[in-house]
Amino acid sequence: MYDVVVRRLGRPTVWGPEVSVYLMLMLAFFGIGHTWTQQGHFRVTLLLDVLDGKVVRWLDFICAAVALSFTIAFTFGAYKLAAFSFMLKFTTPTVLEMPVWLLQCIILVGGIFLALALIEDLLRIIRGEAREEPALPLTTE
Repeated sequence: MYDVVVRRLGRPTVWGPEVSVYLMLMLAFFGIGHTWTQQGHFRVTLLLDVLDGKVVRWLDFICAAVALSFTIAFTFGAYKLAAFSFMLKFTTPTVLEMPVWLLQCIILVGGIFLALALIEDLLRIIRGEAREEPALPLTTE
């Protein structure tokens, strides 16, 4: 918003678009765990809707366990990449010359958030607790 206003006033910034991209990256990765807990991810339930509750529970467990294993691998890869970039002092080839490891840590933290959400979901399934229905957005009548 700032960049739009100052550009209109004839004083454009060279760093505005770059910072916008970094903020979008943060929004996407920092919100990924919360999105999982609120069932906001894309999920096709056509098959689950016709199956027995016990089968659905097992399928939920398998899906969450597979997702957790991929998330752990992805998060570990993000850690290794950030550590490598930190060691070599990589910076972005842009005006701000941001440390690349800092941007990669955004991905790392998002992976940790998602892993924690998946662990919470697995524990819920093991305890046999029902999945809470996501809150519907408010509508006007």
